[in-house]
This record gives sequence, C-alpha cells and structure tokens, in this order.
Amino acid sequence: MLVNRPKAGLAAVIVAAGLVGSSPTEAAGSDFGGVRGVLKKAYAADSRTEDDVVRELVSLGPGTIPALFELYLGEGWEDLFAGEEEVDLEEWWCPPDRFHELFLQALGRSHAKRVVEHLDEAADDEAPHETRLAAVRVLGALGTADALEPLFRLGETFGTLALRYRSVQSPLENAFATVFTNDAPVAARELREITDDASDDVLTVVATAAARSGRSEVLPLFAELVRRGGDLGLHALETLPEFVMRAPWRFDDAPGDIAAGHLASEDWRYRRAAAFAVGRMGHTEAFGRIVLLLDDDHQAVSSAARWALETMASVDHPETSTEWLDWYDDQVAWWNGNRDELFDGLHSQDAHAVGNALRTFFARPLFRDEAARELASYLDSSDEALVLAAIHGLQELRSKHVVPDLVWLVDSRNDRIRKAANQALGRLTGAELPADRNAWRAFVEG
Repeated sequence: MLVNRPKAGLAAVIVAAGLVGSSPTEAAGSDFGGVRGVLKKAYAADSRTEDDVVRELVSLGPGTIPALFELYLGEGWEDLFAGEEEVDLEEWWCPPDRFHELFLQALGRSHAKRVVEHLDEAADDEAPHETRLAAVRVLGALGTADALEPLFRLGETFGTLALRYRSVQSPLENAFATVFTNDAPVAARELREITDDASDDVLTVVATAAARSGRSEVLPLFAELVRRGGDLGLHALETLPEFVMRAPWRFDDAPGDIAAGHLASEDWRYRRAAAFAVGRMGHTEAFGRIVLLLDDDHQAVSSAARWALETMASVDHPETSTEWLDWYDDQVAWWNGNRDELFDGLHSQDAHAVGNALRTFFARPLFRDEAARELASYLDSSDEALVLAAIHGLQELRSKHVVPDLVWLVDSRNDRIRKAANQALGRLTGAELPADRNAWRAFVEG
C-alpha cells in the first residue's frame, strides 16, 4: 500500500494498522462513501471552511449518524478509506487527525432525536466505557434538552467510583452545562421528572454543571437538591453562590432566601455554607440572622458569619454580636429616617445634588441596591449631565442588578453616554465587549 507524504498522528496510525484498502462492509457502503465524498477535496484549490465541511456532513442526512458515530469512536476507518490503493493525503480536505472533531461537530448539528435514538442503542448500559464516554461528548455537542434524559442514563452507568474521576466527571459535567446554558427553559421543565430517580452521585455532577450556566430557569433544581439534605444538599448549597454570581442581574431575592433558610440548620456544615452563601450573594435581608451566628459553638460557623458580615458591610466592625446588632440597628434607623430625603436628592434635576446623595449611599453599603434601582430611573433622562452622573453612580455603587438597564444606552447617539455605559457594563460584569447593544444583550440574557 502506497501512501503519499504520510503525516504524523492519526494518519500514520491508519496506515500502520492496515486500515487502508480493506473491503467495506455492505451496510457501510453508501454511508461511509458519503462521508468520504465530503472529506476529499472536490478540486485542488478547495476553499471550503470547516463550517462548510461540517454542514455538508450533516446534509448527508440522519442515515449517516451511525457511520459518523462509529468514525468518532475511531472505528470504521477501513470503510472510510475503502478502495484506496494509494492514499494521497493531499487529496483530503484536512489531515485525518482532524476528522475526529469534524465528526463530533456534525453529530452535534444533526437531527437531535435521531442522534439520541442511535446513542441509546450504540451506547447502552453494556457498551464499553469509552463508547459511553464518547456518547456523553456527542450529547454535549448536541446541547439541547433532548440530551438531558440520556445524559442521566449514561451518568448512572458509570457508578460511584468512576464518577469521582475527572476523566468521567468532566465530560459529563461539560455536557450538562451546555444543555443548561443552551436550552434552559425546556431542560428546567424536564428536570422535575428526571431528578426523582437520579442518584446523588449524578446529581452532584448536575449541580456543578447547572452552576456554570448561570441560568435562572434552573434555580428550582438547587432548591430541590438543598431540600434533600445530606452531602448532596450541602454541595448544592455551597455551589449556589457560584451559580448566582455568574449573572446576578437575572435573579431576585429567591437564591438568598434559599441560603438564609439554612442559617439555623441543626447541621453546622449547613450553617457555615449558608453564611458564606448569604455573604457572597449580598443578601442583606439576612444580616441580623448572620449576626447571631457569631456566637455559634462551631468556630467554622462563627468565622464564616464574620466574613459574611464584613463582606456585606464592606468594612471591619466590632467583635461581639451585641456590637454588631447595635451597628445594624443604627443603620436601619438611619435608613428609615433619611431614605425619602436621599431619594429626593437622587431625583433632583441638579447633578450636584445627585452626587451628594450618592456619596451618602457609598458610605452605607447595606442599601446600595435600593439606591441603584432608584438611580436607574435617570437613565432615560434627556439631560446629558444627569445621565452621565447616573451611569457613574451605578458603576460606583457596584450593584449588578441594574446591568440590564444600562444595555440599551450602548446604542446611544451621544458618544459620551455610549462610552460611559459600555465602561460601566464592563466594570460591573467583568466582560470585555464592544459598544454594541446586541452583543451586550446576548451576554446579559444568556
């Protein structure tokens, strides 16, 4: 067998293993032939992009799905190169060691239900370990709610021990995260029926994956897992802040309420996790209950409570719970006595008065979210100075809840407002995007 200019990697393996020139199976004929027709260059100066090639593979139809999956597994290469007495690698669109990724992309873009049907057969409970892992990756590439139930099924086949290894845990987590990110509304509905029969081992992976999505639609999953208790509930509670802080503008007080509901748990681990979660999410409504944990019998809990208090208050404060409660009562009394006057200052048509009110709020961090919501009403003002003052104030208040209110200003005809809004969005979200409303809207809405 002659091969012109062999390349390193998979191409060399194909030749060395004698996979070239074998007779194709009857069932494989047209399916592998179609794939071969796409991957070989139509002419010397083949200008197709990777996306073009993947689309052509998909266009071969659902009947090619079995062949693509077999090739993705690293099998069936003798059928792909069948009839080639001499393999000239220059005749192929890319080196064979890139085929693997092309097959995965094509499967991910193919008819979802047909892909799932094939994987249910090809990667059943008795299939080899690597075949089931490959199916997980394909379902992740699919990235729709159709993949959810088979992912749960495959997850259960690996067992407790295997799920502790990153080689299994990582692809499964990535696949779930992609589904939650891409198809959250449908996936959230299906979760209600699937999770009842799922093991804690698989649900632990699911919780970590859901946290990566930052999609508010899957918040009920966290509430349910925390309610179940045990190590699974603790993991969900510890993961909850990561979930929320990816996009806090998508959430109301519900996540904070979930965490705060466990501040009085009988399990000290839950009290500690709840304190950290409340502090990180800035759920100031639970401030008084956090103070009580300073006197907890477990040092880990009292330390977590102190960290949460100092995080929400933004400064160091007295040591004892009594002194903290006195400080908190003073803050609430000040708020109740000065709120209306300060809001009047925010709604003044005088940018200087607005600035004075904002400086007062900067010194009272417990009430920054309320101030930010009031200040956001200025963003549609026709007064350039007031809009710029509002944008600057929202940036300094660091309340991420108003991020959606800033997005529409990125398309402002006023150059100063447009630049200021884009800068504020970048500071509040940590994202670096151009001053393009569609780009920011896609980021904010997920």
